[in-house]
Amino acid sequence: MRKIGFIGCGNMASAMIGGLLKTGYSPALINVFDIDAEKAAAFAEKGALVRADEIDVAKNSDVVVLAVKPQVMKTLLEKLGRANENAVYVSIAAGVSTASVKRFLGYDAKVVRVMPNTSLLMGLGATAISHSAPVSGEEFGFVKGLFTSGGIVEEVGEDMMNAVISVNGSSPAYVYYLAKAVVDGAEKQGIDRETALRLFTKVLEGGAKMLTDSGLTPEELIDRVCSKGGTTIEAINVFDVRGVEDAVVEGMEACTKRACELDLK
Repeated sequence: MRKIGFIGCGNMASAMIGGLLKTGYSPALINVFDIDAEKAAAFAEKGALVRADEIDVAKNSDVVVLAVKPQVMKTLLEKLGRANENAVYVSIAAGVSTASVKRFLGYDAKVVRVMPNTSLLMGLGATAISHSAPVSGEEFGFVKGLFTSGGIVEEVGEDMMNAVISVNGSSPAYVYYLAKAVVDGAEKQGIDRETALRLFTKVLEGGAKMLTDSGLTPEELIDRVCSKGGTTIEAINVFDVRGVEDAVVEGMEACTKRACELDLK
């Protein structure tokens, strides 16, 4: 079994480690380090090994998950350097390209770029992953398996990894934004916020099921709810007039633009 190291013990690392432990992965094969010692200590209680520093994690791991923010990635990579040239490095940092990870490590490292989302914490994650040389097919399959325990995984090209952030990485916030708008609208009409949220949450759950299992496109599902001369079409007409779809597309483009700006210089 491979030894897996986590540099950074935030929410994503926590979700990944939790998924590994649920599948029966030995905690003795998991190395962790975080500049916040308390975060790392929480994993020690589960049997993971807390290492002295980032280099210690890299030297003692076959797969190293770089679970840090893009803003500190350059410093981390330069520190790691050639600490373990046989390791596979897994980057979950938004906007940081595979080429940049290799450049600041200082060699043609084995890098797998991944974009998970926060629903990984609930076992309902939607993860995008890209495969590039010199990572072998077997190594890539292993890394992919780290995320399948927490939801679905889709392979995309490296050239699409910034754009896909707007589809699965940032999009949970779009859903919460819509939920807030609906609850605010309900309250304005005199409906209790908690009641509205319970109802709309179930709508989201059912809507997701319809999208995945009905065999119908989003457009067809909209038409099924919108009866001519009915109530729903009135709401959709207002959304169209206000340019809601255009605003979403523009927001996604802004998200991708920002991801490109986050790449390491």
